[in-house]
Formats: sequence, structure tokens, C-alpha cells
Amino acid sequence: MLQITDPHRVLVETGMTACFDSHLFSFELVLGDDEAIVRLSRGTGKDRTRGMAGEHRAPASVAAGFIASVNAVLAREERELGGRFTTQHFAWIAEGEPGSAPLLDIASNDMPREYLEDMVADPRTQPGLAERMRTALSQDSHNRAYAIHMLAQQLAHTLGYGPIRAPAVRVAPR
Repeated sequence: MLQITDPHRVLVETGMTACFDSHLFSFELVLGDDEAIVRLSRGTGKDRTRGMAGEHRAPASVAAGFIASVNAVLAREERELGGRFTTQHFAWIAEGEPGSAPLLDIASNDMPREYLEDMVADPRTQPGLAERMRTALSQDSHNRAYAIHMLAQQLAHTLGYGPIRAPAVRVAPR
């Protein structure tokens, strides 16, 4: 089973690319007995130019909790829903010394479960398409790249960083 087994130094890069935009989170976690040093950089735009967002000292439990959550994602088998879209989520993880071989290097264009759930709930979705989506949602799907990306967003939020940009405002049906 794929797991982070050397939590003393872990590198995580994750993000998404879409038609007109992209973003990236990059974390270096150096875990000590009582505290962790977390170096975060993030970037936006098609070239995902990285800028150092900061270096933080956090309780070791924050980094250990993030690593445990990533290990829980890695413990589950990748199972696609089969709904493709143009957005790609990706994740790259390494542990140990700089230059170590990656433990994980994945990308997925599989539509995240939450997206399909929103479309099924939308009354404007065609009934036949909504039924196919419900069938897909009944499967035990798991998208590792998307899940790790969401965990990285949560860690950035825990460290005091807001979203890269404000979330889109939903438009009420006409």
C-alpha cells in the first residue's frame, strides 16, 4: 500500500489546470517532535508562477494530521466515475531528502463527485443525463489527485491563507 512512511520531511505539490486558468500549492513539511516548519508557495495563471507565500512554525499535530489525511487518501483505491472534463487535478508527493524519487505522481481529468452531485441537483439538467449521473454516483468512486488538492487547500486555510480567488457566485435559475 502506498503511504508516507518518513514524515520528517515531506514535499507535496498539487493543483489544477483548466482551459483559461490554473493554480498550484507547494508544501514542504519538516516535522519535529513538537513543531513543524511548513513552507508554502502557491501560484496562479497558465504558467503557475510560484511565489513564496510563507514559512510557518505550527504544532507538529497540524503537519502530522495533514500527512495522516494524505495517507488515508492514498490507502483508498483510485476509482474513476467516468465523467471527463477539461479541468485536470494533479498531485506529486516525495519524502526524505531533496531530490528523492516521487512517492506519487498522478493527474486526473475525472470529474469530482461533488461536481456531478451539483449537476444532478440542478433542475435544468436533462432527465436522461441526470439518471446516468445518479448511476455513476452510486459507484464507490475515489479521485486521489482531487482529494489531495482539497486537503492542500484546507492546510493553506489552516495556516491563514484564504482562497486564491473568490469563489464564483452561483446564478439563480431564470
